[in-house]
Amino acid sequence: MANRDEMLEQWLRQTAPRYGLRAEALAPASSDAGFRRYFRVPSESGRSFIVMDAPPEHENTPQYLKVCALMREAGLNVPEVFEADLDAGFALISDLGNQTYLDVLNEENAAKLMDAATTALVTWQKASRPGVLPEYDRAVLERELELFPEWYVKRHRGVEWDETERKWWAMTKEFILKNNLREAQVFVHRDFMPRNLMVSDPMPGVIDFQDALY
Repeated sequence: MANRDEMLEQWLRQTAPRYGLRAEALAPASSDAGFRRYFRVPSESGRSFIVMDAPPEHENTPQYLKVCALMREAGLNVPEVFEADLDAGFALISDLGNQTYLDVLNEENAAKLMDAATTALVTWQKASRPGVLPEYDRAVLERELELFPEWYVKRHRGVEWDETERKWWAMTKEFILKNNLREAQVFVHRDFMPRNLMVSDPMPGVIDFQDALY
């Protein structure tokens, strides 16, 4: 990681003058479940930016940029990309703030926040078209359904299914697969939840969309 940090520092020094970035004030912002890291960096104008570190051997930055462009085209509030080095896996993007829905959600604001989230989701779905994003096909659906027995039943609950229960699961899974595959296909964020929705203007800011499918 030390070498990665040095690469990031060098890239930021080269990028900083174009945006008046105060590179010395770079600070961790967040990280996701993969290898991607985010840093917040202020500028001389008072505006803050986000630096994304996505090691190319582990993360698909071109796909991130593609989905980001599709969402902006559809009218969603996603980060604006100012600079991107695909070979190194670095990008400078706009800062959507530091408060997620998860941070602020309560009984008083839930209806307003979720209404905005639903509107954004429908807007994204209405922009759907084939041949742009990888397909949400049977193989992907089946792989994700198998997370239920593996992670919830076995690891979280500590339960080992017997043969009869495994047969029931196989039938249930097949029913779900057939039902889902009959539905109309739309763009799918795949992680559209309060942790990935930002309190911003306009509401919501949408992040962590790089695994989107159709």
